[in-house]
Amino acid sequence: MESFFDIIRKIKEQNFKFDTNEFLEYVRFSIIKIYNGIYNNKIDSLYDVCSKELINTMTKNKDTFRLSKNIDNFQIQFSNIHDYVEKNNEEFIKVYLSIFCYDKTLHDGDYFWNDIWIVTLKKEISKNSSNIFECDKCGATMTLKDSILSCNYCNNKKMLSNYYSQWKIVDIVVQK
Repeated sequence: MESFFDIIRKIKEQNFKFDTNEFLEYVRFSIIKIYNGIYNNKIDSLYDVCSKELINTMTKNKDTFRLSKNIDNFQIQFSNIHDYVEKNNEEFIKVYLSIFCYDKTLHDGDYFWNDIWIVTLKKEISKNSSNIFECDKCGATMTLKDSILSCNYCNNKKMLSNYYSQWKIVDIVVQK
């Protein structure tokens, strides 16, 4: 198994301006966007950050991905780059996430869940970006100005990542 530093070195050989922290923030933002989008049945805005196949898989297997109306809290506690793969002239980065869920309706078991997600992203330049962004705090529409996203409702602000529409999530493996 390669060390974290070897993996980052390999990524930077192909992606000179790669910033690990910014990339991980993009992944966390994307996962929450996907979770909220599927949960609220707002699918079309998700195709900029993930593949259609993944959306289909997640909507068909909602229990696996904790996409239930019973979940009261969904948080990403930890994230780190797990692997980098070059295959058939394509690049893939795997990210390890620790997901925390709170299910307020369980009465005969543990209310808290911790899942491990291995998220695979594929480098892919998107030609048609919808530029519709939803706030990860309240779900309202965000406005983009000078690479800053501002929520039109709660005034939450986020920097739009340089990785937006360059890396799409193509697979998630959930380990419960």
